[in-house]
Amino acid sequence: MDNHIAVIGAGRMGISIIDFLLSKGFKVTAITRTPEQAENLNGKWKKTVSRQLKYGAVTEDQAADLENSYFASSKMESISHAGIIIETVNEDIEVKRKVYSAINEHMGKEALVGSNSSSISPQELADGVFDVSKLVGLHFFFPVPVSNIVEFITHPFVDEAVYRRAAEFIKRCGLFVVEQTPENAFILNMLSMAVGGEAFRGAAKFGIHKANELSQSEIFPLGAFSLFDHVQIPVILEATQRYFNRDPLRNKESYQSLLAFMKLMVPDDRSQSLMFSEIGHPGDLPAWQADMPALDDDEAEFSKRLFYLHINTCLFAVEHGLIDESALDESIKAIMGAAKGPIQLAKEIGYGNLREALGQYHAENGAQYYRPSSLLN
Repeated sequence: MDNHIAVIGAGRMGISIIDFLLSKGFKVTAITRTPEQAENLNGKWKKTVSRQLKYGAVTEDQAADLENSYFASSKMESISHAGIIIETVNEDIEVKRKVYSAINEHMGKEALVGSNSSSISPQELADGVFDVSKLVGLHFFFPVPVSNIVEFITHPFVDEAVYRRAAEFIKRCGLFVVEQTPENAFILNMLSMAVGGEAFRGAAKFGIHKANELSQSEIFPLGAFSLFDHVQIPVILEATQRYFNRDPLRNKESYQSLLAFMKLMVPDDRSQSLMFSEIGHPGDLPAWQADMPALDDDEAEFSKRLFYLHINTCLFAVEHGLIDESALDESIKAIMGAAKGPIQLAKEIGYGNLREALGQYHAENGAQYYRPSSLLN
């Protein structure tokens, strides 16, 4: 039964998950928003299989099996035979709750559900409209085949059999798993928020494009603003607001201005938002009124500041039991495409060097997020 996976939502993330699951030999049913989208996806899949048959990559029997392994539909009742259902719709809790109400109506008795939300816990999503014992968080990172990692969000109310089946599914997928609870859920995303917030402070001096370049490092090769654009600003905004409210890393002060700025980037109707790549300087956004303290760094010092802050944030997460050291290093390498993890880099830089530099930053503005982690002692 768990060989058949239904994926609800065929946006960028949904398609990435679908492609990944098909490559692992699962049977997949995609649930789309419109019949036209379903028809388009079915047509593309048939062409893909036909090309493989034409060039001898598969036999006729294999082609028939492949064609039957994927089906797209706009009708929610098509999930009824799936053993595992993965929800990947917009990061909007009200939209998601409506989807869970529909899932509840059409899912099979033995099915379990995994949410791909990057910020909303299973309990919040269920909230009286769904049996939370059948729901876990399965937060994949985009693109799934490249990042090869999943945050597995459990909770006190999950059924033991559901937990075991979800864990077995992840194992079969061959994904590196970081298991989390409501206390440390989505910790891997949160780790980038402090450096993103400080990069935005630097943007007031250097401009957004230069600040993005200066934020690039061995564990952040894409740069803060390029990463946010990659994920898409409305998604980042929704997630950041939840991180801000929870704040297990105690660094929300670092990205308060960034959060306020992103709110101005996204229209009230959540239509096409701005991207950081389209903005040269924070002051170019007419509604923005800067509330950030002045920054005296030159470019080299600012780049070092961000690099050390990111490492310190990661160490802080380990210090407070939010993630294991080895899981942290492997996760950052997988998500960021980095050769080294923050723990490894901290050892290479030297704990004393990090502690001294961070201590200076901390003395400069008293911000909690610059307090050197106790692990540096």
